[in-house]
Formats: sequence, C-alpha cells, structure tokens
Amino acid sequence: MFSRKCIVTNKIVPVNQLIRFVLLKNGTVMFEKDEKILGRGAYCLKNIETIDLLFKKKSLNKAFKKNIPQETYNALRKEVEEYVKKK
Repeated sequence: MFSRKCIVTNKIVPVNQLIRFVLLKNGTVMFEKDEKILGRGAYCLKNIETIDLLFKKKSLNKAFKKNIPQETYNALRKEVEEYVKKK
C-alpha cells in the first residue's frame, strides 16, 4: 500500500484516502480520478473540510511552484465537489 503526503494537512496517508491533482508538461492542472495520468502529482485528503482549505489557501500554487489562475481553481473546485458527493 502506497502512502502520500496531503499538501494541506502535511499528514502521510494511504493513497486510497486522497484525491490527486496533476500538473501536465504543458502547464495545465487537472483533477485526476483514475490515477492514470502521468505528471507531477499533489495529493489532498478526500474530505470536504480539507478540500475547502486547499482552495481557500490556494495550496496548489505552492505544491506546483506555479501561479494557477482563479478560473482554473473554480473549475477544479466544481469538478472535485461533484466527485466527492458521488463517493
């Protein structure tokens, strides 16, 4: 079983309790549901409170060392909230 660090809480957690964001080579940031996309990954706990903090603090900027536009954050938030509600 693999473990990864949550970028919001800095706790090491098994991968099945996390969601993954990927920075592609072209600079695009995506939310990954299947863990099949290659690229630099950042992980966040799969609960609403932590996800809210991720978007409030813009933690992906620090994780990817890149300034991510607000429109991208809004699109990611919508996609993640739909995914978490289904699970």
